[in-house]
Amino acid sequence: MKVTVIIISSLSILFLFAAIHYGFGVHAGKIRASDHMTVALIATGISIITHGFVIAFFPEKKRTENDKK
Repeated sequence: MKVTVIIISSLSILFLFAAIHYGFGVHAGKIRASDHMTVALIATGISIITHGFVIAFFPEKKRTENDKK
């Protein structure tokens, strides 16, 4: 279960780095700005959705009295 959370989180971070990479490409003049905005919006959307998925399906386990000892 923890492996799934790690995989999903790393994928969302990967999409974030992809958006940053495209941003640097725009500043270098290699990529049109409209393409960058599309990729950035898609990457941000996927990142938000995957984090929402992790929070919804893998909530933190509540600590009981036995765990605190």
